[in-house]
Amino acid sequence: MANPSYSLLGEEVRLDMFMAGDNNYAKDICSGLATDLGFEQCYDFGGGDTVALLEQFALCWVNLAIIQGQGRGLGFKLVKR
Repeated sequence: MANPSYSLLGEEVRLDMFMAGDNNYAKDICSGLATDLGFEQCYDFGGGDTVALLEQFALCWVNLAIIQGQGRGLGFKLVKR
């Protein structure tokens, strides 16, 4: 999270951040902090009922980075057409 800027085909790409929870005020702060830290966007997964889904998403990162040995220098970016 210290540097969410990556190079892809010679161009800078900033990773995305994700959040979930029931407190809209806290989510506004979280979103602002994420963009202040350099993330492209902070996507809202929804309310407290989606926190477990987001935790599973984080475990995907743990699996890739640690268990599969890809290293900590990877992150997620939502790509749209």
